Amino acid sequence: MSDIFANPFGKATPIQKLKKARVKLNEEKPFFGYLSMRLVFHRDDSVGTIGVDKNGNCYYNEDFIDKLNQMHVDSLLAHEVMHCALQHMTRVGGKDKELWNISTDAVINALLIKDGMSLPEGGVLPFNDELDILEIKIPDVHKKSANEVYDKLYNNWKKQKKKDGYSGVDKHIYTDDDSDGNSNGTGSTSSNVDWEKELVEASTFAKLQGKLPAGIKRLVDGLLGNVIDWRGLLYKYIQNSIPFDYTWMKPNKKSYATKIYMPDIIKEKIDIICSIDTSGSISQKELKTFLSELLGIINAFENVELNVIFNDTEVYGPHTFQNPTPDDIVKLKPEGGGGTDHNPVFEWVYKNNNSARLLICFTDGYTSFPKRSSIDTIWVLAGYHCEKEHIPFGRVIELPREK
Repeated sequence: MSDIFANPFGKATPIQKLKKARVKLNEEKPFFGYLSMRLVFHRDDSVGTIGVDKNGNCYYNEDFIDKLNQMHVDSLLAHEVMHCALQHMTRVGGKDKELWNISTDAVINALLIKDGMSLPEGGVLPFNDELDILEIKIPDVHKKSANEVYDKLYNNWKKQKKKDGYSGVDKHIYTDDDSDGNSNGTGSTSSNVDWEKELVEASTFAKLQGKLPAGIKRLVDGLLGNVIDWRGLLYKYIQNSIPFDYTWMKPNKKSYATKIYMPDIIKEKIDIICSIDTSGSISQKELKTFLSELLGIINAFENVELNVIFNDTEVYGPHTFQNPTPDDIVKLKPEGGGGTDHNPVFEWVYKNNNSARLLICFTDGYTSFPKRSSIDTIWVLAGYHCEKEHIPFGRVIELPREK
């Protein structure tokens, strides 16, 4: 059989390499191959390497693809389509884009390497399923979510941002209508794709052939039904609640470009109170989820004083932390186990810490509420939780509801 991708004048052209990669993935790696059929190729040498947007437009630099061997083109195409399928461009929320790119690359590459694929040098490549970057080692990367990797790297990233000179191989293109409203790419020319539907179909297609990659089932099961990036949303709410002031001691970085001396912004400390529902309707699994989110908060913010209280029909605590460590959170012993009433929580805040700016209530929502609150409140609903309309005030973040 003749090779339909053969170039009669010599080696395959870049677009032929990309199309051949799609066919090879369909034959050898049907999960990635099925998804890759939704990619639309566009030559764009301004991209530098290769990149995708959320709609499946794949922009490539001819010279870059031309220099890669076919095996690397195959794996790179699988890498690109996974960014689309896992909706990384829309799940960025208020996160640092560069660190989010590192985190998503690490998770995708770990899955591809676990599936026997070979990736070109220059990217975030775990060795023996361990990621060693920013002076942090993360084992079992293929079992991690991008959010977990992001949380573990966040503090070190703030301390030594760009110290390691990371640039990555591909480009993650954020379009004008993405979550933060910032454009950073060529834009979209393809119609929207229902990537959740594509994930389900690709998983089924590969499973029927007995070729579903290791880790994919866990990843897909963890994403489906969780369209909203609730963790990014929660962090964004906290970040927006942190007050700021100005300092003239050092100029704002934008001063260098404008040649006008402008003050820099300094963030103040913020008091955050976290109430954890320990009533009888809360399972150990949900308590573990709540404590896990506390770990995420302390990893994400350095200028937060954390006050933790437990509550059922009364309040237990507080446990107050200045610059808490993960060990501090792990050592917390939940108290309670009776009925549920959040009125005592708000009464406690009013009497004991009325200077706090933010209250985060971890609960299933089956509780009694005060009529109003003078403190900015975020409700994080977990487990077999109530409908968000049941919450009378504040912002509501819904974790994936258990069936």
